[in-house]
Amino acid sequence: VDEKHQCRYAYYEFIYGKYVHITAQREHLRGLFEEYQGSSSIFRGVDRLKLIMSIMEADIKQEGCSLLLRDLIAKGAVLAIYPLHDDIELHALQNEWLAYLSMPWDQPIERVKDYFGEKVGMYFLFLGHYATWLFAAGGVGLVVFVAQHSRAPGTQWSVVAMAVFSSLWTTFFLQSWKAKQATAKMEWGMTGFEELERERTGFVGAPINSPVTGMPELYFPPGEKVRRVLYSYAQIVLCMLYVTTINAGVFYAYAYVSRYPYQNSLAFAVFPKAWNLPRILAHVVLAGIIQVTNEYFMPFAAYLNGIENHRTDTQYEDNLIGKVFVFQFANSYGSLFYVTLAQGPAAEQIGFLEPWRTRRFTCKPMCFEDAGALLGTIFLIRVVLGNVMEVVVPFLKLRQRAKVSTGADADMGDADEYDDPFDAALMRKRQLSPAEEQFLKDEYDNISLFNDYAELVIQFGYATL
Repeated sequence: VDEKHQCRYAYYEFIYGKYVHITAQREHLRGLFEEYQGSSSIFRGVDRLKLIMSIMEADIKQEGCSLLLRDLIAKGAVLAIYPLHDDIELHALQNEWLAYLSMPWDQPIERVKDYFGEKVGMYFLFLGHYATWLFAAGGVGLVVFVAQHSRAPGTQWSVVAMAVFSSLWTTFFLQSWKAKQATAKMEWGMTGFEELERERTGFVGAPINSPVTGMPELYFPPGEKVRRVLYSYAQIVLCMLYVTTINAGVFYAYAYVSRYPYQNSLAFAVFPKAWNLPRILAHVVLAGIIQVTNEYFMPFAAYLNGIENHRTDTQYEDNLIGKVFVFQFANSYGSLFYVTLAQGPAAEQIGFLEPWRTRRFTCKPMCFEDAGALLGTIFLIRVVLGNVMEVVVPFLKLRQRAKVSTGADADMGDADEYDDPFDAALMRKRQLSPAEEQFLKDEYDNISLFNDYAELVIQFGYATL
């Protein structure tokens, strides 16, 4: 008993154990299991879906169906596999969550987690925590911005103060998130999840008896695993070199059109030095390249990850994180490092060489003004394109799928199209079923969720810079 009230949890809260089937002889155990709100069951809807999926994918020896669901979709045997929404629970969640004037710290995370699962719940928990901490960073940044443009005496020290604040803000934010994440894992019963994790459905290996337990298991040679991992990272290095070559071409074109005599005809006199027309165009192109290559690298990284044949879902996701982080870090920040650290020395060496004959890129000791202009452009373009990819593109896909579906219905015979083609009173168009309506919606899978995480991480780096 916590006599001094040192813990805010009661001793019986958040205890998770193995499920025991309640029989007449075990009726006294029923009170040990908590029933969820809105139902008389100890299982949430998402728990029942997980159980159904595990039965469908489990091996026949484990009393499962041995259905390789991903393979069935890849081979075209089925179009999609998805659960239908619970309209009552979904509408209740929407009414509570989708409010116009809702603060990021007021999200119904528990209900999100109970409906969509722990992975989606953890994402929105992080998103709310991150947005909450951005209020402080944005407020201090606004004060420093106003102070810089007021040109009052001593305002140059505001930049130093902002740098110190950003360093402290980043450190405290990450530490507070670690504590919040650990608390959520404990409350949601996810502590020690990796120790109990089963083999991934897509894992392939030779059936053997374990030399430790003697139980049947799948064996995949470690040497083959290392060879596949090295192959994957070699492909990633080639992708990075490819993107670097494209970026170098953009910088070359920018330098070429900025040289004498083109510089006077292409520069806007009303803009300061860092915002002339060639520079704006180069920065916009670079921002577009970063956004597009980051978007299309994710499916390629998932393909490489599948080749490596990881045993568990955690190993699969951890390795996917490593691949995406390595590529997106180099892709998203490489041009910024070049402009900040290398553009000035490079311009000093080739400034008066043919065909350049210009010192427009000379900046000592570092090109912070140019880097700031590039960072601002990348950040704004990323926000705009990100919203286009997440809002406009899914909407257009939905319209296209609905159009294709309507066209397919039009090709059917009258007997299929109408409820009763021989009775004029009952003759009406067939309505789409709930399953068909939800099939037309955009898919949000683990890769989509991971893509959202990666976008937040890159945005966090830009915001900190």
